[in-house]
Amino acid sequence: MNKKAVDESKTIIWNGPMGVFEMAKFEIGTKSLMDAVVAATAAGTVTVIGGGDTATACKNYNTEDKVTHCSTGGGASLELLEGKDLPGVAALDDAPAKAAGGGGGATITSVRAREIFDSRGNPTVEVDLMTDL
Repeated sequence: MNKKAVDESKTIIWNGPMGVFEMAKFEIGTKSLMDAVVAATAAGTVTVIGGGDTATACKNYNTEDKVTHCSTGGGASLELLEGKDLPGVAALDDAPAKAAGGGGGATITSVRAREIFDSRGNPTVEVDLMTDL
């Protein structure tokens, strides 16, 4: 792990664990990076952890409140950063135009996220977006 690169970063986007963190003898990469990211966050770096496995590691290491943002959205988050259209976001952008017959886009006024469990008992996050519609 390149701690120097983490220490010198102003923004960190982390998607995907560094190994099989679920097995103690293989967790060193993920745990070391998590420790470095937590320290960087405390020093003022913006840190975003994305992806179900990485979010699970964050939960397992009790660091969810020690990073700027932790999300189970890995691939979708990366696509959004790449500038790709996401159907849910596009629907919000198009909603006022369809509702009022004009242009513009919905403004997100608040976001609420909470952890829930799916039918198989897997943790996931439910997100509510409030808009100005």
